[in-house]
Amino acid sequence: MHKLKDYLFYQDDWATIYCGDCRDILPMLEPVDLVLTDPPYSSGTRQATDRVASNIPKRGERWNPERSGIIWDTSFSTFGFSIFMNWFYRQIKNKLESGGHVYSFIDWRQYPLLTLSIESGGLMINNVIVWDKGVYALGGNYRSQHEFIVFASNGPARRLNEHDLGNVIQCKRISGADHPTEKPVDLIEIILTYASEEKNTILDPFMGSGTTLVAAKNLNRKSIGIEIEPKYCEIAVKRLRQEVFDFRRTDAQI
Repeated sequence: MHKLKDYLFYQDDWATIYCGDCRDILPMLEPVDLVLTDPPYSSGTRQATDRVASNIPKRGERWNPERSGIIWDTSFSTFGFSIFMNWFYRQIKNKLESGGHVYSFIDWRQYPLLTLSIESGGLMINNVIVWDKGVYALGGNYRSQHEFIVFASNGPARRLNEHDLGNVIQCKRISGADHPTEKPVDLIEIILTYASEEKNTILDPFMGSGTTLVAAKNLNRKSIGIEIEPKYCEIAVKRLRQEVFDFRRTDAQI
């Protein structure tokens, strides 16, 4: 049976990275103060029937890696997504201090399923933040230029540090991203500034290229990241070893 140290990829005074499946690693973690993450929500197809019939992915299973290079991409079935997320948020509730916040990125297609999973996991939904990217994506009709960030908590939410923040945040998408779904550091910093304190521990179970960890370090927060792909763990380590200022930051506006 593996121990937590067997998954340790990197550690410094501020950040810890575990390389492996979050289903193996999450149960072994100590409680944290806040969770901020971008789950693999599989919205590349419009209807559930367009996705594969698989119920849930096996540990370490790759779907279409030659196309995206990431685990659980757009062929994640709707049923599989629900089952996986139900398990995930039960684990998150067990790892959160009372009143601790959870911030989960999601798009409009999978938003209903995600909120059901969050509540099924025993967490409270408090609000939905809209990330306005400022530019719209490819497509027809009403071309999307936003993502949702569902704000939940373990019991009644700990109050924000300030109360002058609305639930629409304008922040440009970054260029030169290391990961297909990488988020701007500025955007994550805004949330962490309002929702956490210095020396708090921030958890990102779907770390990707490490944006949450970089933002946490910039703000003197400790962080834990879990990522199944070693190449993204390596990228995250390189970013953490740079100067505290992340040179891919963009202007953000509330």
